[in-house]
Amino acid sequence: MLSAERPSPATHSSFLPTPPGQGQRAVVVVGQRPGETERRLANLVGQVSWNSVRVFDEENIVWAATVHHPAAVIIVADADDWTVRTVRAVRAATQGVIVVVGRLDALRTVHILTVGADSVVTDDAPDAEILARLFALIRREPGTVEESTHYLQADGLTLDLRNREVTQAGNTVRLTSTEFRLLQLLMQEHGRTVPNQKIIARVWGGGAAEGINTLRIFIARLRRKLGDPATNPRLVASIRGHGYRFLPQVIELRTDGHDDPTPDTEPTSGLDAVERLAHSLAGCADTRTVSEAFVHFLVNGTTVDGVAVHRKVNRRLLLQAQYGLSPEWVRHATDLPITGGLAAGAALEASSELVVLDRGPRRFRDTARLLQDEGVASTLFLPFNFGPNAIGCVGVTRRTTGPWSARPLSVLRALTAVYGSQAAARTA
Repeated sequence: MLSAERPSPATHSSFLPTPPGQGQRAVVVVGQRPGETERRLANLVGQVSWNSVRVFDEENIVWAATVHHPAAVIIVADADDWTVRTVRAVRAATQGVIVVVGRLDALRTVHILTVGADSVVTDDAPDAEILARLFALIRREPGTVEESTHYLQADGLTLDLRNREVTQAGNTVRLTSTEFRLLQLLMQEHGRTVPNQKIIARVWGGGAAEGINTLRIFIARLRRKLGDPATNPRLVASIRGHGYRFLPQVIELRTDGHDDPTPDTEPTSGLDAVERLAHSLAGCADTRTVSEAFVHFLVNGTTVDGVAVHRKVNRRLLLQAQYGLSPEWVRHATDLPITGGLAAGAALEASSELVVLDRGPRRFRDTARLLQDEGVASTLFLPFNFGPNAIGCVGVTRRTTGPWSARPLSVLRALTAVYGSQAAARTA
């Protein structure tokens, strides 16, 4: 319930905090049903010139949290089971900021933080406070790390600071953005006890409202994911009454030296990748060889695991080329009728990018069946112009979970556009 004395936007907008300097961003506002609180939050985001996306359909929540690449997802708390289920679903779809807004008691707050939320704010908090807490979390997203440092490594644990990825003994560890910042801070301060209040200020940008209990919850989550028991820690030690200490020696690896393990095949920039793709396609004689060269370039030259290109002919999708997918997949995906359960068809119908996760919207059942044995965690569908009248779609798969971040996504868009133009030139 909103306070009757709350001033109108016209009288208090000048007191709203300034959003982080990352350009206009989208914020997804999720509610179980349309209501006053989620409407207020959407309007509040709009007052600082950011876009808001309101979602109520449970099947579309995961889709909205991935395809819009939001700066944050705000979930309006409702029934306990719905709120917990929604936080878990959104957390499975994005490593980004999740804020839950509602009047939760201490036990429910702990539960919500434990299952994946970054912060809980009461719905009667002032507008400026809600935005300040939201922006404090967003401001700590990628972009503040020293450019010369690419990796932090210690005892089989590697933090990739550029791509915000974590591996342990060669296996991917999926951390939320808050968990990543917490681990990064502790590793950067390795060997020293970091006081509780310093951690809270650096990771959450706040103090008492987040508090020691929230910090303990996130430390427990981090330990669980890293397999580091509190009773006998080898990574993160608790210094009773003071804070936490990262125990092993940490090595910093830089992008400008011989110790940088970045694969030579990863594009150093979008322009570099576009130039190399255009050069590799220049000698292709026909559409088939262009398609073959394109899919091999994406798998060998970027960080994706599999690629398929389909051309739309009438109400069917015909496979042009693929790389990184199994013969069984090829057997079933060579000629596909466009149905409501096919994600590539939905992307073409909407002329819009579409992300499907392993546990994504249930309506893409045909796509789920095609990929069920491929070990794919997420698939990005990119429609493109293919000749004067026909339309095609590129499907790009990854075995790692997490959102498609802005930089690799922009590179893939550009590469797809180059492929589309080269293929069209050979069908004219």
